[in-house]
Amino acid sequence: MVRIRPNGTLGAGDGLVWEKNSNDTYGANTLFEGDNGAVTAALSGQGTRSTSKNLNTLVYQQSQILAYENGLLDETLNTVSAGSVPVGNVTLVDQLWIGQNFDDNNRPFNGTMSEVIVYFTDQSDNRTAFEANIGETYGIDLPSGVDTGYDQVDGFVETWYDQSGNGNDAVQETAGNQPKIVDAGVLVTGGIDFDGVDDFLPVPLTGHNIGNLSSFCVGKFDNASGNSDVMLSLGTGAGDSRWYGPWANTSNIRYGYGSTADAIAEFAASTDVKVHTLIAGTTIGNASGFENGTLKGTATRSTATAAGTFGIGGVADATSFPLDGKVQEVIIYESDQSDKRQAIEENIGSNYGITLTSSKDGTVSTWYDQSGNANHATQGTNANQPKIVDAGSLVTDANGKPEMDFDGVNDWFTLGVSQLGNTEFFADSSDSWFVTGVATYDYGTLISKSGNPGPAREFQIFYFEGTNSTYTRGSRTNLSSDVNQRLVSYNWDGANAVVGLNGTLNAVSVGTASKTSQDINIGARTDGQFLLNGSLQEIIIYDSDQSANRVAIEDNINNQYDIY
Repeated sequence: MVRIRPNGTLGAGDGLVWEKNSNDTYGANTLFEGDNGAVTAALSGQGTRSTSKNLNTLVYQQSQILAYENGLLDETLNTVSAGSVPVGNVTLVDQLWIGQNFDDNNRPFNGTMSEVIVYFTDQSDNRTAFEANIGETYGIDLPSGVDTGYDQVDGFVETWYDQSGNGNDAVQETAGNQPKIVDAGVLVTGGIDFDGVDDFLPVPLTGHNIGNLSSFCVGKFDNASGNSDVMLSLGTGAGDSRWYGPWANTSNIRYGYGSTADAIAEFAASTDVKVHTLIAGTTIGNASGFENGTLKGTATRSTATAAGTFGIGGVADATSFPLDGKVQEVIIYESDQSDKRQAIEENIGSNYGITLTSSKDGTVSTWYDQSGNANHATQGTNANQPKIVDAGSLVTDANGKPEMDFDGVNDWFTLGVSQLGNTEFFADSSDSWFVTGVATYDYGTLISKSGNPGPAREFQIFYFEGTNSTYTRGSRTNLSSDVNQRLVSYNWDGANAVVGLNGTLNAVSVGTASKTSQDINIGARTDGQFLLNGSLQEIIIYDSDQSANRVAIEDNINNQYDIY
């Protein structure tokens, strides 16, 4: 038996949803109950007793309690009172119970339980979506209208998570307005599928000046002659602050901007996947719309502040002008990104197999830390930024995996700090750390906290004169002769250092150099010299000893990049 303390009141309009065993009544052999018995004791309808796994749902509302078994309504209770607590206002003064009735000695549950879900809100609108998802997970066949077969369930998107780390997730809580991602058990191809009726995802971004904004949207219209289908929008359907990027109507695509819904061009709609770009700002000098990198038109820049929020699949103030089509990716910058537009588009095009008209190079100014700790590697000088797009094509290794190209002349990153968490890259008894990287290079530094000369090199992984090497507190260790693509892992446990090179472990010599406050760099020493000539794909750093996990970490990385 398990107790849950909700610390709250189930008032008017609130509800409960849970999975329950296949008992003949809702008041006997209790799986789940409020502590005062007002909910479960009120239900006494008979269901088919079975030892099969069943999905049972109870929804508690202002005026009734609804009980469902495997998606079918089993009983409706319109009026009930248990003790002095009527339906419509159940106060949970102590706890919820799982596996036994509220008095500690009554109706203990005899069976197995897979999952319990509790919402302290009425989830009637979302019930069938929940049940279909649970049925799919546990192999429970549900009736037509909920799920035509547990292996044929549809899946819908409630939250499209913001990947920037800013938490601006697109959330649609109403099940009937959620776009589809799984159709009859099969993943939808080409993006999230909007039905052209009422599917819509609002994005919580408000108060934007449309004179300094950029959006990139990857998607397609399912109907080339559609009727007012909006793929991405900001603002309402009226006023002087529109941002439609783009929308389609009567066989044409337009970009809405400012006071005009068709401010930027009309060009033929198609059902192909496209990259749609809308940018406004002082750098570009106007508002410009692009399709697959080709300029489609401009409009006079406005400085109006948009009313409402961003919306994906319709106009942001409501579900008006719903999209009949699919969206794969949306990128929004609260700034003019015209100087980086081609690089962004080319990266998108390479990822989705979209042919663009551009043939420019793209470089990396920020290599974002994916751990959530915001230890980003940066390079603010354009000429010193490694390349990620070469002549319009994404830079990749022999296996088609993306990589950054360092030119060996002036390309490098700095982390701007001498310590990451507890990691100082200094081999003493008060420190332990692990770093691993994937690179292909014929000269230069992979990662370092190292100046010049050698005795000042606290930590460095590098390649020089045909040999992979490390410096640790001023002492150099040569690891091996040349290999091509390298997976290098370095571990310091507080007393000893070892380096794994493509799965082979090597002991490391530790010197006596003193600790300094030099910054950590990638692709160069701390003084910006001994630059990497080659490519770099991934670096992972732990501020702890990873001796026990080294092999598993290396195997995982090798599975991704197929190095050795």
